[in-house]
Amino acid sequence: MKRSKIFSLQDKSFISSPLVSIIMYKSHSHSSSTRWITLVATIFIQFCLGSAYTWSLYNQAFATRLNHPVSEVAFTFALLCLFLSLSSTVSGKLQDRIGTKKTAVLAGVMLGGSYVLSAFVPNLISLYLIAGVCVGCAEGVGYLPTLSNCVRWFPERKGMISAVVVGSYGLGSLGFKYINSYLLERFGLSGTFVVLGLLTGSVIALCALTLTDAPATDALAVENRAATSRTRSPAKRQYNLTECLHVRQYWMLTLIFLSSCIGGVFVLGTAKDLGQTLAGLSALSAAQGVAVIAATNLAGRLLMGYFSDKVKRIRVISFGQGLALLGLTLLVFFPLSKGVFFFAIACVVFNFGGTVSVYPALVGDYFGMNNVSKNYGGIYLCFGFGGIIGLIITSLLKDFTPTLLLAFVLTVVAFVTSFLVSPPDEGKKKWASSGKLNFTGKMQSSKI
Repeated sequence: MKRSKIFSLQDKSFISSPLVSIIMYKSHSHSSSTRWITLVATIFIQFCLGSAYTWSLYNQAFATRLNHPVSEVAFTFALLCLFLSLSSTVSGKLQDRIGTKKTAVLAGVMLGGSYVLSAFVPNLISLYLIAGVCVGCAEGVGYLPTLSNCVRWFPERKGMISAVVVGSYGLGSLGFKYINSYLLERFGLSGTFVVLGLLTGSVIALCALTLTDAPATDALAVENRAATSRTRSPAKRQYNLTECLHVRQYWMLTLIFLSSCIGGVFVLGTAKDLGQTLAGLSALSAAQGVAVIAATNLAGRLLMGYFSDKVKRIRVISFGQGLALLGLTLLVFFPLSKGVFFFAIACVVFNFGGTVSVYPALVGDYFGMNNVSKNYGGIYLCFGFGGIIGLIITSLLKDFTPTLLLAFVLTVVAFVTSFLVSPPDEGKKKWASSGKLNFTGKMQSSKI
């Protein structure tokens, strides 16, 4: 008898032996508990990373201390968003080299240290470098690797897990609004940043020690089995970032994401000012818009993420783009009452939150889960550039309307694009018989 048959795992008597059954059961239980521990730890990490989104609380205090206008101090947050997106593009490579655990520990040390140093900045340039660049880099190093690793652990429910993790980031921005307000009242500006740095840095680093990298091969096997009972098919191949850049679907998804970021980040950062300028609201009434967008941002992350596991994810994106288009239409072309204004900004921010939630899983559907951190990182650059574009246009023209009009035009294009884009493998299958498509998705002649 051949040796391969003696040790074949297809031998039913071998598979049914009690010893093998116990080993397989324990292995499955260990894997199951490990991924849930990783999920819980990731939720706490993302909650702490969300603390950066309370920056508006510090603008006036830093402006008074450094003797600079609030508008110049507020530019720190734009830098933070830019370097968050830039560092996200390299965080995937760092994750591959040292693992998710060490990457998250590094993010905790960077974030905590940057917050503590921000307490003692002597001038505006130092504030830009430490609170803008360094905090932004720490956020980018921690955000995508922990998110993508968690999604890879749950390939059978990518959308829901992405929604929970990204939602915890949004919840952190809401929770730390109250935490930091208390700290400011109790300890002042410098004391707040010291406490905030020690708190977030230690929680992130300790939670990071419990993280475990998702096994790529096992995850793919589960993904393939899960997809057979769903309306979507798993990616037929695992694209790396270089290959994605040669596929037109990647750029179509990037355009859709950019439109969501330009409108969403702009409204998130200027909601109070938009209410006073466009709707003629009082400062108190306009400030209520901050609570509206905080709630709808979180709701979009959770709801669109949840439903993306029920229907095709790209159709969920289409729905969000339609809502954003409705909101931007009201903001640009119609007179605004208080209720209409709150409804309009809610539509725009709901789409932004939902898009950020759904996109990691969507990119995994289109280009495979193994490199989702790096592939989504390339698209995530739009988050930083979207915020900078809106800020620059508004600063140059001294008017909110041109930025909103640009967001409106891009959203129209993105809404249409969402109905035209399909996974690269579906495009190949459609054209394979005529030989009109190569691996990059470009049209070729059918002649030989």
